[in-house]
Amino acid sequence: MGAIWASGYTALGEWSVHPSIPFGVGALLALYALAVGPLREARDLGPPVPFEQWLSFVTGAVVLFVALTGPVHDLSDSYLFSAHMIQHLMITLLAPPLLLIQGTKDELHAGTVAYAGRLKQAGARYELVLLDGAPHGTENWAGHAEWEFYKQRMVDWLNATLRK
Repeated sequence: MGAIWASGYTALGEWSVHPSIPFGVGALLALYALAVGPLREARDLGPPVPFEQWLSFVTGAVVLFVALTGPVHDLSDSYLFSAHMIQHLMITLLAPPLLLIQGTKDELHAGTVAYAGRLKQAGARYELVLLDGAPHGTENWAGHAEWEFYKQRMVDWLNATLRK
């Protein structure tokens, strides 16, 4: 946590970064780049994404990172409730919504749950779908009827999110 000085403010140059935040935001950006680039072209899902849309998404992801790791986060955790409300506004108004899908036997499961907890605490728009007993990677979920529901959940989430 950033230093709260005796005078009552946080050092703007100090950042507290929980490992789940850069991992989660990095994964979000990587998946977006994959979805609007190679996957979009390979599946012929329409024209290329305009630069403004790409920039808007990346800006939202940067805002999410700053809100969850920077001085605003440190102030909101230990000093000012108003900073906590600013953090909520940054996330709900500027950050993109997020869908997390993961197996409970994945070695990254604990980090994802911690990341989701931080998102919830900050008021972010997200949904966490856990596949009970599933290992890491969608390639390992094929052929397991008990995990196939994630595909429909993803489609439903995308439809609901993109209509907003």
